[in-house]
Amino acid sequence: MDYNYDVVKIKNLGSIITGRTPKTEIAEFWDGDIKFITPKDIQTNKYVNKTERYITKKGAKSVATAIIPPNSIAVSCIGVIGYTGFVKEFAVTNQQINSIIPNKDYDAHYVYYLMKNSWNLFKMMENQSTTVSILNKTSFGNLEIKVVKNKNIQRKIANILASLDEKIELNNKMNKILEDIALSLYREWFINFEFPDEEGLSYKSNGGKMMNSELGEIPYGWQVKSISDITNYNKRGFSPVYTENDEPSGIPVINQRCIRNHTIIEEAVRYNDPYKKGVPVDKIHQSWDVLINSMGVGTLGRVAISSIMHPKIVHSVITILRPNQSIISKAIFSYAMLNLEDVFIQMGEGSTGQTSLSNTYLGQLKIVVPPVKIQEKLEPVLRSIQETIDQNYLENNKLIQIRDLLLPKLMNGEIKVPIEE
Repeated sequence: MDYNYDVVKIKNLGSIITGRTPKTEIAEFWDGDIKFITPKDIQTNKYVNKTERYITKKGAKSVATAIIPPNSIAVSCIGVIGYTGFVKEFAVTNQQINSIIPNKDYDAHYVYYLMKNSWNLFKMMENQSTTVSILNKTSFGNLEIKVVKNKNIQRKIANILASLDEKIELNNKMNKILEDIALSLYREWFINFEFPDEEGLSYKSNGGKMMNSELGEIPYGWQVKSISDITNYNKRGFSPVYTENDEPSGIPVINQRCIRNHTIIEEAVRYNDPYKKGVPVDKIHQSWDVLINSMGVGTLGRVAISSIMHPKIVHSVITILRPNQSIISKAIFSYAMLNLEDVFIQMGEGSTGQTSLSNTYLGQLKIVVPPVKIQEKLEPVLRSIQETIDQNYLENNKLIQIRDLLLPKLMNGEIKVPIEE
């Protein structure tokens, strides 16, 4: 089996399609079941399993030349260049994305990893612009990369890397299921008031005593409290002074892009220079902190919870909430805040591009708080679920490190896959 390399232009890997956006003012083009992919949708996982927005068949037909088939590779080429996603079904992307439809000589998964391995090349193109970085279809297609010529070897390389990504995706799916279960339990007990009564029956459905409150009927003995009433800490994070050239020294900073999928991910991490600006201890992430993106368009209102302490500084664009445990437990408070994410997203104030979430208004928001003895029944369940979710994320971080270590070595032949004679 031949283990030879060649240098080819990206356009030689297959057809390139630049995305288009259906007209947003035409309602019948939107809210269908066809994925509409933007750079936000290809920043974390390999596979594009869901998107923030979907279009209808009519919407797709209106941009028919931008429809991409299964096994296409989407690459962001405006703004942050180089985010890459593998598309498993027919979809449409916006104009910030160029997609590759591999030809018969190239394995689609191998092409995906080629693009992942070209991150530094894409960053060079991004840095050539002083305004918004743009890599148009022609320039994108003319970029040259090193490829393995033999398709069977391509598949072997891709299979090694894909096995790691598939385990990461499996963990992500499990985490989504666990989070849905935890949120459902929280809502059933503390929103629908169907927690088990002393006889093990659903409280409200079986005639549990209710009383009036400013939030409507609630179980007798429960209270309505503001977030300020039930927290010891409701403050923004820290304004860092970053190290020169973003050198990985000092203390890493959790920025708004790190808050995704309701957890803290390693995304565009930068480092505070402790010699230029010291960090107050209270601005460093603690276990069970609830983090809420509180400034910026697109990410405002996103919530992250974690039972694990992340030894990182929380940026000033993020609000840190810490509960008063004599009133509400950490796990129940975390899921109460996660349940309010859509409310936080709608609470932004300010002009376009400067949207912010006020700590004062946040503190005034009210929720129903059950007695401690009721909380104690659900607390261990929610805590156990969240700890499992966080362990899965830790495993994913290790798998990502292994994948990213192997990726360039497999691509450049430093590590060769076994070849059958």
